Amino acid sequence: MEGGDDLLSHCEEELKSADESGTYDVAGESFTILSSSNEDDERQSAKDNKEIGFEVVKDGHDDIERKASDVVDRAIDSASLSLRSSGDFSLLDDAPVNTTDAKKVDKEKKNDLMSDLKGSSLEEDKQKTFVDVLGNGLLRKRTIFGGAGRDTRPEHGQEVTIEYSSKLADGSIAEENQKLTFILADRDAPDALDLTVNLMERNEECEIESDSKYCFGKEGKPPSIPPDASLTYNVKLLEITEGPYNSDVAIEKRLDWVDAKRTKGNNFYSKQKFPEAAMTYLKCTRVLQKASNQKQSDEVMSQINSYSVKCNNNLAASQMKLGKWKEGLQSCIVSERIDPTNVKTLFRKGKILAELGNTGKSIAALKKAAELSPNDKAILVSKCFTCPLKF
Repeated sequence: MEGGDDLLSHCEEELKSADESGTYDVAGESFTILSSSNEDDERQSAKDNKEIGFEVVKDGHDDIERKASDVVDRAIDSASLSLRSSGDFSLLDDAPVNTTDAKKVDKEKKNDLMSDLKGSSLEEDKQKTFVDVLGNGLLRKRTIFGGAGRDTRPEHGQEVTIEYSSKLADGSIAEENQKLTFILADRDAPDALDLTVNLMERNEECEIESDSKYCFGKEGKPPSIPPDASLTYNVKLLEITEGPYNSDVAIEKRLDWVDAKRTKGNNFYSKQKFPEAAMTYLKCTRVLQKASNQKQSDEVMSQINSYSVKCNNNLAASQMKLGKWKEGLQSCIVSERIDPTNVKTLFRKGKILAELGNTGKSIAALKKAAELSPNDKAILVSKCFTCPLKF
């Protein structure tokens, strides 16, 4: 090279490409970045690096930084020597040579180079790194833009609001600029989102690659998402607030959530997804139980009791479909304590007791239900067929 700036320019170009290629070449010497992926290679790299006088450490970025620092030092020294020997000061902005100033400029130049190299290297690695969320390769997340810090990650049971878009494997848009609010870990959103937002920071933007089983599975989401479709999401976490399980949340908001959740449970039940329905109703009853233990106005307590009876009755119906007779009986008992004259409660309690072999109590429950609703044929039929001969 003829001039010092040419050497520094070459050094800078090599350093910037080092993190991508794993190797850089400065002043005729080639250096390999230490990788910790293979122990034999690592030992050999350590041996080679030791021979040329570099201190080797495990962290790849620290290793690059130490090597780069040494190379920049030599490049600057070489540039300074070249200028002094040639007597060509035209490259120094027509200023007299001052040793102190030259060293200061050299140090600043080195720091700028090191900062650029280290910053770009870390950012590129961050952009490229995917987290295997479940360890099976079917759900992966990578950060696009960092958020407000690890302490801003949401917790299970909190309410999160996200903005997202999704695309199919062929790159076509499935959903665009959607906004979704849901309770984390409550299965209110596709698993791909529910399991991954948990790892996000507030204001973070990330990309999620998901197999179809964590999206919409065999059903798909017509018309935009076909069955068995894998999706790539772009997600931004906008807001995190306390969810319905927190007793400090306004009771009106908690009751609104219960109403929406109960409706979702009814949809599960109508589709014969009884395990999902049972879990949904159970979550409603937990929120209502906490609310009933707090001091409420008579009007609010009336609403709580009404929802409690409905949710426990529906929970009992789901448990009956799953053959969980004892659990179903407990749901009926809770409902009956609130409203002893509820016909659905008594009817289901009677049927469950019959299945458990308690014929006497079964007949008593069905008889009471028939008295409250004498024209209900289903109750009369159940009463007629509930007899010892069945057992």
